[in-house]
Amino acid sequence: MGFIGICRYAKIPIKNLSVPAQSKPNSSVETMSSSTSGLSNTAETGVFWDLDDCPIPDDQTPASVCANIKSALKTAGYVGRVSIVAYSLTKQTSVDFESAQIKLEQPGNSRSKCRAIFQDILIWRMDHRYYSTNLMVISKDLSDNPHYFTTLLTFRENGNNILLAQPEGKGNLRFLASSVWLWSILSTGGSPLNIIGGCVEATPSSFSPSSLSPAIKTPVKQKQKKKSNKKRKIRASIHSED
Repeated sequence: MGFIGICRYAKIPIKNLSVPAQSKPNSSVETMSSSTSGLSNTAETGVFWDLDDCPIPDDQTPASVCANIKSALKTAGYVGRVSIVAYSLTKQTSVDFESAQIKLEQPGNSRSKCRAIFQDILIWRMDHRYYSTNLMVISKDLSDNPHYFTTLLTFRENGNNILLAQPEGKGNLRFLASSVWLWSILSTGGSPLNIIGGCVEATPSSFSPSSLSPAIKTPVKQKQKKKSNKKRKIRASIHSED
């Protein structure tokens, strides 16, 4: 499924995906690498936080958790601007989130919440299409959803970092992530699970579809097949010119 197809799945009108006002940077603008590898990463970080999967600890507030998330990111080398959107089916006091500079979304049901998160991730991608960013998803494992997996895979292939925080550090999405936190650790400002010797361990640049769940094997294999076919066409074109 291509990007336009994903947008249709998320029910985002294509006309709303116009190119943002920001101009495309020239070749002299330095962008980040796909893995921080212990180096300072000044790219902007967008955080999409499912409050129902990863609730605020009883002894904390939205403001303290926000500060801890930013502290954890900075410690791991992600030192750029951070924006946070939180989603909750449980009634929350919006003023507490507003004062913490967290945008709060309160959909009516689980389906609406899932779609809202997906839509916002896609819009983030479009708004930053010319710049590499860090995309953090705080939620339960979503690797069985092929739309999420394909979208995050595309993010990574386009030079962005995927950051994850989960109640449990499991699932196939971790293979796409530059850094993975347990929610209990991130919410207190701790280090990601793949910190070794004070540096972020690089995530493998490739992985086998055989390690993925059946729900996402097909789109990943299709993506790899398209790349292979494209390479063959290029080679054939070169040989025909010769």
